[in-house]
Amino acid sequence: MVHNESDIIEPVVKHFLSEGVTGVIAVDHDSTDGTLGILNDLAARDRRIHVGRKMSKAFHQARSMSYIARLAFTAGADWIVPFDADEIWTAPSGTLADHLRCSASGVVRAQMFDAFPAEGTGRIDPSSDQYLQVEHQPGPMLKSAFKAQSWVWIGPGNHAVTHPGTVEVSLRIDHLPYRSYEQYCSKVLSGAAALEVSEGTPQEEGSHWREHASVAEEERQARWHEYVAGSRSLNFGSVHGERELIENPLWTKEA
Repeated sequence: MVHNESDIIEPVVKHFLSEGVTGVIAVDHDSTDGTLGILNDLAARDRRIHVGRKMSKAFHQARSMSYIARLAFTAGADWIVPFDADEIWTAPSGTLADHLRCSASGVVRAQMFDAFPAEGTGRIDPSSDQYLQVEHQPGPMLKSAFKAQSWVWIGPGNHAVTHPGTVEVSLRIDHLPYRSYEQYCSKVLSGAAALEVSEGTPQEEGSHWREHASVAEEERQARWHEYVAGSRSLNFGSVHGERELIENPLWTKEA
């Protein structure tokens, strides 16, 4: 499920196809920046891509993603990878699809490494060969891929799943949630607004969006500069390690 990710959605979808997945279900959630048009164009060129729309402005991510996973199961998926548009999943060797097929576990979890623009660039351009700065150490929250079942509940943020299988941690996600100051502001403000109209959503869900949206623009500007400078991380503001420069993992990805 994707909202206003026009700068990154195409290279990320192509990345997953290049990693061997047999199909992508992309559901646009009320985007206003051309994301839906990009998805429709991709689907018109590649029958592995299936596009839906969530018309309600309310968020309700967990129930929506759980329903989409059910659709994937009924379509014949053997493994399901619930991914966000700002996530680049990779296996320690080989393709993501081969790694999952060879796993004896029912759930394979991924550690998340937050990425930011390199200093002096001001933004991440997913379609360029620019370098990114990425945290050396993963953040505390993991994401979950799982062997398809008739019904699996996916928790908020795609972090936890209710699944009878054993669990292993062996995948990596390079996480690119904030790619420019303008995109950062748009993401937190629109996310907080969607949560406000999401009846029944716990207050702690999306608390990072709510908190960022509640501060003055000057404070958001200061936080952005701290993210890029490396004096603030996404994990509750603390800095948990050094960063390294890596090549853009989406560059030259072809499905």
